[in-house]
Amino acid sequence: MLVNLHVKNMAVIQDEEIHFGAGMNVLTGETGAGKSLLLGSVNLVLGARADKSVIRQGAEYALVEMTFKTDRKDILDKLKEEDLYPDDGTFTLARKITEGRSNARINGETVSASTLSYAAGLLLDIYGQQDSQILLKRKKHLELLDDYGGKAQKERKEIVRQERARYRELSRELEESGMDEDARKRRLKLIRYEIEEIETAGIKKGEDDELEELYQKLLHGRGIIENAGKALELLSGDGGAFDQLDQGLGYLSSVAGYDAGLEQIQSALLDCESLLSDRGRDLERYIENLDFSEELFAETEERLNLINRLKDKYGSGPGDIAAALTDREAEEEKLCNYAEYREKLSAEKEESRKSLCKEAEKLTALRKASAAELEEKTTENLKDLNFPSVSFKISLAPKVEPDSDGAEDIEFLISMNPGEPLKPLSQIASGGELSRIMLAIRTVMSDKDAIPTLIFDEIDAGISGRTAQRVAEKLRLIAASRQVICITHLAQIAAMADHHFVIDKSTDGITTNTTVREVSGEESVEELSRILGGSKITEAVRMNAREMKKLAKTIIN
Repeated sequence: MLVNLHVKNMAVIQDEEIHFGAGMNVLTGETGAGKSLLLGSVNLVLGARADKSVIRQGAEYALVEMTFKTDRKDILDKLKEEDLYPDDGTFTLARKITEGRSNARINGETVSASTLSYAAGLLLDIYGQQDSQILLKRKKHLELLDDYGGKAQKERKEIVRQERARYRELSRELEESGMDEDARKRRLKLIRYEIEEIETAGIKKGEDDELEELYQKLLHGRGIIENAGKALELLSGDGGAFDQLDQGLGYLSSVAGYDAGLEQIQSALLDCESLLSDRGRDLERYIENLDFSEELFAETEERLNLINRLKDKYGSGPGDIAAALTDREAEEEKLCNYAEYREKLSAEKEESRKSLCKEAEKLTALRKASAAELEEKTTENLKDLNFPSVSFKISLAPKVEPDSDGAEDIEFLISMNPGEPLKPLSQIASGGELSRIMLAIRTVMSDKDAIPTLIFDEIDAGISGRTAQRVAEKLRLIAASRQVICITHLAQIAAMADHHFVIDKSTDGITTNTTVREVSGEESVEELSRILGGSKITEAVRMNAREMKKLAKTIIN
């Protein structure tokens, strides 16, 4: 679960820590107090874009740290796959934002933003008001169903995607290979010309580099001969370095016997003399073997020009030219046996189509099973959320032919009242109803994924009265099996809290600051009273608040 949230220098938040507990955690406060800012901080750890504008005025950086504690083996195993290991089951995920960049850390070690986002996604999930709007997009219905279907369904979908890609490639190849007899002959003639051109050239691996080196050597031949000759004269000529060294050794030999230090120097210089003599002979042989004939230069230049021309035409090096030869030989084979090639390609396309349909049928079977289960569980949750006569169905409408998403279009249908036909959500659901429907679906999805911490951001929009009470009871039920953190304006939900936090914003006329404090007992009653009674809180309102908390305890227990 999420143990601690630390936010520093984030807009109007100077330095705040929230210590969350197990069960139901509720955050309340006046509109504009900073509830959305806290959620934005969490989203930064989940991978949201880091904007320097969030840094508090006058501060050098903004920091968000979230500390989680878990003993779930499945989560720990996934984190270990990313080389992330807990300190006694504890993970601290941090995102620091400066003027020029952002930095991500897990347990003090620098990680990529994607790794931080992945780890956070295993430990918590956020559901906000805007999430309900995805129910208006049919494409999202397909994603939700496949997410619910889990690993097997997603793997089958990937197989379908690959089969579809192969089928489209074969279809494209068959279409592009179509030509009449005259076109076939023209293409075959060109291919044979190119094959002969490459084969005649007979380019060897690495030949272009060797020729380029020789060309540069021949191009600068006069300078090479002149300077190599001068170097040899200075080394081995009369009075050159070798003679000078030999004369110096003569002087040393007459006195070296009187001092061990001089003997060492003499020995080292004798080694130098031997080395100098060897290199001098090497240089002499090099000069003797130089060949800068005009004929060799012309041959080298002509060969290099040929290779460069073929490189411009077929690729960047001998390897590419060899590959081009292989491709053209294969194409020649196809063109020489054109009817057989087209027949084989057509058969492969048909076989690919059958394989695509077969894999799509397997995916359809998985989706039907998942849809039936998701329908049943979602309907149960909708009834818990004050849809007593609801009917929720998932339509799988067959496509003319499978595509990369499978063989059916998916759409969620609903009927709110007895006798009403099933219709798409977009046609009949209001904003408040969409929020409850999405809550029901997300509840089912979270039960399957078993994510330890769920954050609900003001999902109470557009609901009140009995419906609000049912939503509160549903959140309380979820909190029985995992940690729930809920930002709300509803007293019914706030009354269910195991841990109640109030967000306040204050100003001294110069700076503004948002603070968070945990309340209990009469302080919690006073906050519920504020939510219920607004600016004027009477004793009757307080009594109502106390009654709500008392009723909540009976539901909790």
